Amino acid sequence: IQLEVTDSNGIELGPNQSVNLQAGATKGIIRKSEANKQFYQHSTEEMYFPFGINAGWDNIGNYTKLIQNLSDGKANWMRYWHAAFTNQALEWNDWIGSYSAIAAAKQDSIIELCKKNSVYLQMCIFHHGMFSQTVNANWPQSPFNTVNGGILSNPEEFFYNEEAKENTK
Repeated sequence: IQLEVTDSNGIELGPNQSVNLQAGATKGIIRKSEANKQFYQHSTEEMYFPFGINAGWDNIGNYTKLIQNLSDGKANWMRYWHAAFTNQALEWNDWIGSYSAIAAAKQDSIIELCKKNSVYLQMCIFHHGMFSQTVNANWPQSPFNTVNGGILSNPEEFFYNEEAKENTK
């Protein structure tokens, strides 16, 4: 592998480095089964049947108990929202590209709790309210909203505005 660094002075190539890749101990990424699109499977082709809950938003103490209870009950999945109204959204408070250290720390804790308890985590990075003007509307506070210095006049633009897509990546 050779690293390439680009800055205002141009492109600099680092020295060639050898890399030794080894198979990990996990079952890999979960995807739809190639054999039957109604089911999921790990990269190892072992079937995966998600069983759990949509946890939405809460505090870290309740998440700790919830994840432990899921694991104790043999559940293996939960959905976690990046909800702006509970300081769980990574990028919401000020402007596009401004990330919340509080939300990141909470998310890191959730990820570690899930790892420790063998619970897979589905992250809901954007929920319905973030781009709604009517139902649980968070659009007035959105950093994407032009009223707040953003780049979108209305929430629908998020889905086809190239700059919004690029910033989201």
